[in-house]
Amino acid sequence: MNSRERVLKAINHEEPDRIPIDLGGTRQSGIAASTYHRLKQHLGLDTPTRVYDLYQMLAEIERPVLERFGADVVGLNRPEIAFGIRNENWKPWRLFDGTPVEVPGSFNPVVEPTGDLVLTRDGEPIARMPKNGFYFDRVEKYPGAAHVDLETFQPPLLTDAECETYRLQAEALY
Repeated sequence: MNSRERVLKAINHEEPDRIPIDLGGTRQSGIAASTYHRLKQHLGLDTPTRVYDLYQMLAEIERPVLERFGADVVGLNRPEIAFGIRNENWKPWRLFDGTPVEVPGSFNPVVEPTGDLVLTRDGEPIARMPKNGFYFDRVEKYPGAAHVDLETFQPPLLTDAECETYRLQAEALY
């Protein structure tokens, strides 16, 4: 049974040959970039670790790692995962613990005198990572952020460009 068949069986509440394995196929099943970097070192991989989700500081999982652990799920990621920062033009950066990673080129947090990292939009803080922290806390206030009215909530729709990005990613994977 291949991964696609295995996952479809599980989704349809049928018994696959084994439980499908997901390692970073979604932001909910991701792995911290520093932990992923150490895992890659243990596996003898020396490729750069990319942080594709700046909010949670999650690593982009590479094919050799997925294959090593028999993962059945891969992610289709939005061009902008967090804070409106596009995942492109990667540049070197270091996490607080010294882990070398790559981050999107337009990721430029402000370092406060306390050592905290702050992301801003239009001069206003939207997220903060405490010094020696592992992820950003959202500080931005916007309507419905804390208490969504489910009767009136309108989730954001995908743009045509995002749909095209997903189509191209899916075709490359299938």
